[in-house]
Amino acid sequence: MRYVIKCNSMKIDLFNNIVPEEKLNRNFITIKEQKGYSAARVVINEIYNSQKPIDNHFVQQFQTTGFNSRIWELYLLAVFQEQNFLIERKHDRPDFELIKDKDKIFIEAVTTNPSFNQEIIDKLEVMKEIKEENFEEFIYKLRDESTIRIAGALYNKLRESYWDLDWVKDNPIILAIEPFHHSLAHWLSDSNLIGYLYGFHNQWHHDEKGKLIIETCEQKEHKTERKTIPSNFFSIENSENISAVMFSNSGTISKFNRIGKLKGYCDSSIRMLRVGQMYNPDPNSAFPILFKYFVGENGPSENWSQGISMYHNPNAKYPINRELFPWILHGYFDNKFYSYIPDFFPIQSETYIMVTRENEDKKDSNNYNPP
Repeated sequence: MRYVIKCNSMKIDLFNNIVPEEKLNRNFITIKEQKGYSAARVVINEIYNSQKPIDNHFVQQFQTTGFNSRIWELYLLAVFQEQNFLIERKHDRPDFELIKDKDKIFIEAVTTNPSFNQEIIDKLEVMKEIKEENFEEFIYKLRDESTIRIAGALYNKLRESYWDLDWVKDNPIILAIEPFHHSLAHWLSDSNLIGYLYGFHNQWHHDEKGKLIIETCEQKEHKTERKTIPSNFFSIENSENISAVMFSNSGTISKFNRIGKLKGYCDSSIRMLRVGQMYNPDPNSAFPILFKYFVGENGPSENWSQGISMYHNPNAKYPINRELFPWILHGYFDNKFYSYIPDFFPIQSETYIMVTRENEDKKDSNNYNPP
């Protein structure tokens, strides 16, 4: 049975159930019911109602099987608004038609998802099962499996041939991807994705003077115990029609919650501690910098664009000017990989929510009242 909601000029509350309780997504229920996510609820509704929807099934999918995909789309919408794009809503695919001055760019949102009928195991449950002595092996295995998953998702979108659509012809196309196939997928950086896109891997060492030496080597394939795929996405037939691939591991509920906190959309009893790793600007360092701060108290200012990377296709028919997408990382490959990185660029982070005990059991009103 399909549950459809018609979109009109009225404000819509995404957290007003339109499907039976037993069909609701586990993460949707958590965000709707827990006080610690009150800021995220307001921000999510604010973003959704800021543009005319073109998909009548958005709300039903947001509340059920398409929760992660729809969160990713809302996040991208917020990013493109922040970057001052005009967002057209004339066609149902690709997902975004962006216009800035004389430039028109099409974006297709992509996610990696668990196998059919397979539910993602809760993060805490996964952590309980990993023995300390096997943790490094687990991470390497997850990294390799995630590369295969991301590659498959990108290749499936390549087969859609968006460049043949009349309204897309002769314009750049970007595939924007985020991994959601595993509860710990967001722990992984985009290092393996970069290797897959350009078909290389780096070997590094420090010389006798402490200078970091990086050697770039060709990589022909990626493999797990069950599958082997060729590397170098940007060399695949028809990939010249894809101008770039965007990636983020931070387009999650935590991002919406932190932005909502910064906007003052939750009361002072809710504190958020962000802990993670950021890129190290030291040219001789091979390791990231650890960071920790309380959101809105002692940390750097955060915007929507923080945490997104764009990897440009060296063979693209229609290259993209990086100045159109400010505040994000831009990566390129020309015999070796190089990038332009913002001053503060998180590689990975976790956000811990703290609610004072006297407010812990209070029921929130979930009615949407746009600020």
